[in-house]
Amino acid sequence: MQYQQRYFNSVCFLLIGSVLFLCRCTTTSSPSSETVAEELFMHSNAFLDTISKDSNKLKIQQTVVDFLQTKNETARKNPYWLSADFERYSYPYLDIYQIEEDGHYQPTLLDIVTIEEGRCYTVKIAFLAGRNIHSIYNFLATKQRGGHFLFSRILDHNTYTWERQKVGTINYIISPQHQFRQEEGIRLDSFNKEIASFFDINPIALTYYLCLDPHELFSIRGFDYHPMMYKFDTGGQNESWGNRIYAGNNSAWYPHEVIHSYTYALYGKSIHRVFDEGLATYLGGSNERSLGKHLQNLRNYLVENPSVKVYNLLYHSTEINNRATNCLYAIGGLLCKVVLEEKGRKSLFQLLKGGKTKKDFQNSLKLFFGIHSNEDLDQFVREKLAIES
Repeated sequence: MQYQQRYFNSVCFLLIGSVLFLCRCTTTSSPSSETVAEELFMHSNAFLDTISKDSNKLKIQQTVVDFLQTKNETARKNPYWLSADFERYSYPYLDIYQIEEDGHYQPTLLDIVTIEEGRCYTVKIAFLAGRNIHSIYNFLATKQRGGHFLFSRILDHNTYTWERQKVGTINYIISPQHQFRQEEGIRLDSFNKEIASFFDINPIALTYYLCLDPHELFSIRGFDYHPMMYKFDTGGQNESWGNRIYAGNNSAWYPHEVIHSYTYALYGKSIHRVFDEGLATYLGGSNERSLGKHLQNLRNYLVENPSVKVYNLLYHSTEINNRATNCLYAIGGLLCKVVLEEKGRKSLFQLLKGGKTKKDFQNSLKLFFGIHSNEDLDQFVREKLAIES
């Protein structure tokens, strides 16, 4: 994924009302890990209308309480969320799963907006820590038989008027502000088939949301605000478990995210992020630049800053050259390139199965590159970059 989670303090929030409840919520490091109880306070916007002639809003408000009490137990099921969403999306509310960060960010119910009175509403929630805002997120509340409400993802609602185009293995869902270019779709379909051949599997059918920019990308997913909406002019995400690409580059061509569907399908339980992003950058570029361009940026940066340590750039995922190059992506791409070109595909595939942890990564550096220390890594990368030039 080409976005890193960042937060900043830039919102003056005036409409926080009284505390609605105190409950026990669970937080985990991943959907499959053991849960740890944390206290959660939910606030309500002081101007939230739950006493109008539409009494359904009061029911929805209570259901929000019930959902927030239980949502962090698992991302795979919830009694207050539509079951069909789990069948379709697997993790339909993953965007707000464990978003509280062990109780640091607390939810505020901002509003319940009528779409169709008596039947369908938008629930708008902010996650805040004092004046610091994590995000503002929307999902749907739909009335069921029996009068209760269930929640669901807002993605389809936000894109139901968007154009649909199928180009080979790619199903495009296209922003109404974009003029679709068939040649770009044909190019990505060909690339998808080439990558499938590279991995010796059948092509993966992809759903591709073609957005103008990151702002529109996050908006269709349900965000009114997320800091990554404004960090870059272009970018993308991949829900690899559902083979959904969200392209915020105003283009039908986004090869980087295609690679992630294959690495997830084949190595999702074993691939380290450095090699995952590195391979995607090697084969598909990053930020609309080839690996060669990123390596050139990295080489120039190290020449101009001889005291900088490569391992610090890698472990801190440092961005250089006006944020055009992420060093984790560039160094990971260099490592994958070296293995593939010097040892072949079989060795590359073994590298991708090396494990997810930092210890696994260090073991892979030893086994495939003879790198035993941070200083070895620094020397190795600098020498390889010199050869690349």
